[in-house]
Amino acid sequence: MVRAAAVSGLLLLAVVAGATPPDLAARYQAGDLAEVRRRGRDVDVAELIAAATGADRAAASAATVALADHPDGLLALPALADVAAGWDRRRVADATARARQLVQGLDGDRAIHDDLDDELLARVATHWHAVAVAVDRWPDVRAAAVEIELAAVAARAATAGAPPALAAALTAHYASPEPEVRLAALERTPAPPPAEVMPALVATLTSDPEPTVRLVAAQALCAGDPVAGDAALGAAGRAALRDVIVLDLGRPGAVLDAARCVAADASPAARATLTALARTAPRVLRAPLAALARRPGP
Repeated sequence: MVRAAAVSGLLLLAVVAGATPPDLAARYQAGDLAEVRRRGRDVDVAELIAAATGADRAAASAATVALADHPDGLLALPALADVAAGWDRRRVADATARARQLVQGLDGDRAIHDDLDDELLARVATHWHAVAVAVDRWPDVRAAAVEIELAAVAARAATAGAPPALAAALTAHYASPEPEVRLAALERTPAPPPAEVMPALVATLTSDPEPTVRLVAAQALCAGDPVAGDAALGAAGRAALRDVIVLDLGRPGAVLDAARCVAADASPAARATLTALARTAPRVLRAPLAALARRPGP
């Protein structure tokens, strides 16, 4: 069970004492990461956080590795965001990678099961949002920050007194100048998407300069409820979808999800697009695309 209330005091004690996890740095330098993770589970999380944010590079790396498997590792997410905002590229990459591990499977059900503190989740979202929108950050770090931020926002649906502004968080990132950030937000969009984000998804599909971003916007729009997605598209959106669906066949899952909206459109142009795509798409897609082309419209 993760509790946030006592962490600040524990962390202060660890910092004042200059404590670092025993033997972890040496194990890390020897390359024994499995042992770092195993031993790190028994170290107080405040001690690991203090080491992960401290000046000793080896101790910081060891503590960061250990945090990903620690039962209270989620408490470290705001501090890891602060590391990700720094300029040591290796430490930034380590902090970001471990934070991504920590939020895997983080949702409302886990928030309830683990009795996660809403204040903690709010701080996680705030700290990682700051990394996601920082124009001086590396694009891969910003994209990972979006994933972490949105995981925390989604989990807060079960912990916050008022529903968190997931739609606002998503649409803000859809408009980012950085393509990797836009993609990360689109890939974290729930299926079906909230009604509030559907106009932004259609706008991205019709006007984004990157074909892959447009395709993934179509996927986000169509994967969960293709009938609603098709209705949101309108004539211009349907034409844009028919154009973009053939531009990036290297994302077969996105192509198939986007094709569900094409199948929901009973027009001859939509049928022709699906029939042609079923002949030229990667083999894994040809049979399901042909089946969609044969399906009668709604």
